[in-house]
Amino acid sequence: MIKILYKSFAFTGTITSLFLTTFTPLVATAQTNGNVGINIPIAQADKAAAYWTPQRMREAKPVNINRTTLPQPTSQVERSPSGPPVSAPSGGPISSQLERLSEQLSNNSLITSVPFAASYPFAYSRSFVNLNRYTQYPETTIGKVFFTENGVDKVCSASAVNSTNKRLVWTAGHCVSDGKGRFHTNVTFVPAYKPGTPVPAPYGTWSSCGLYARSGWHNNSNFAQDLGAIQACDKGNRRLHNVVGFLGFLANAPRNQFWHAFGYPAAAPFDGRRMIVCAAPYAVNDSGNPNPIGIGCDMTGGASGGPWLVKYSPNRFGAINQINGLNSYKYNHQPGAMYSPYFGSSFLSLRNYAIQRGS
Repeated sequence: MIKILYKSFAFTGTITSLFLTTFTPLVATAQTNGNVGINIPIAQADKAAAYWTPQRMREAKPVNINRTTLPQPTSQVERSPSGPPVSAPSGGPISSQLERLSEQLSNNSLITSVPFAASYPFAYSRSFVNLNRYTQYPETTIGKVFFTENGVDKVCSASAVNSTNKRLVWTAGHCVSDGKGRFHTNVTFVPAYKPGTPVPAPYGTWSSCGLYARSGWHNNSNFAQDLGAIQACDKGNRRLHNVVGFLGFLANAPRNQFWHAFGYPAAAPFDGRRMIVCAAPYAVNDSGNPNPIGIGCDMTGGASGGPWLVKYSPNRFGAINQINGLNSYKYNHQPGAMYSPYFGSSFLSLRNYAIQRGS
């Protein structure tokens, strides 16, 4: 699900269920350093896990965001990060870590120099991810997140990201909060989701024991702060990252990067059944504080929250496969563009907050 700034891009959906009578919009706890969140009781998380039948997953809709604003590109001059670069390595599931421990790469490997491109259309390539790759790292870390917003079942994309508690899932703020002070309900992450196959959820479904967002998004629908985090509940003695692995991250980095942007677009011409990847260089800064980043990519609603990876490298981990952006929003007259909040101090602050709340 993407924050689509589309005048004519509307999605609607209805559903009735006994479960809906037991779930009310979740109100956040006190804010800390611009972050807000709520922890979810296990009993409620268990009900969310039971709620998501295969049919409900198939019928979940992308979020409907109708905005008439136009993009306001800003100077292409490199913006100064809010602090020094901060990064953390990626890692595979426990079995992969034992098998390929020697494949750690240096911080400077696979860095790609890319040009600035100031005017639309922006350069990119797009392809379907091969189904065989869904159960290979790092695609194992990427999946769909399902939730209920105001009685309507909806869907986004998300990914498991480096954290000390091995529970962190990263997505867009609008995938956990309505931007009006209420968190979504029934939030559940399904990594490597493969609908229509014999095993559509090869790593199971992971309900949420905590939801976290930047208050700028949660209270004011500020797309420059459209960042969200989920604490995946443990399944017995198993934690999410030990099962699927996790992406690294890169924050406070120069904007002039090259990304592989992943997601499950569900709005036409896509149907949400396949993982898509766009490969694209930095293209433009949008208005906001900090300025969001734009790239070329034609993914649609449903891909929201999917990760932008720098130094994408299949089947390897270390200082590669690091999240440095996410699918957040589009403009109606730029179908071939995608925008992300800049990953700087806001990302680092929310990540730390989510880990502390989820430990």
